[in-house]
Amino acid sequence: MQSKAPTPKPESANEPEPSPTREQIRAWGFDPETMLPLGHAALAEITFPPEVSARLAEMTYITADGRVHRKTPRTEPI
Repeated sequence: MQSKAPTPKPESANEPEPSPTREQIRAWGFDPETMLPLGHAALAEITFPPEVSARLAEMTYITADGRVHRKTPRTEPI
């Protein structure tokens, strides 16, 4: 029995796709600044009561690129 070697992909398939332009992002219906759907800019400025903000600060951290992460792994089942 002969095994078939995988066909190599063209070099262009290995290159990452270029990042979308601001115009493309807007054409897809998103705000390029916040990446929120257009018309939902108010969502970017949600404010929480002080006790909720304090609890979120205890549980999370924000990386330099703006992503929010949990400080401890999730213990409850998803």
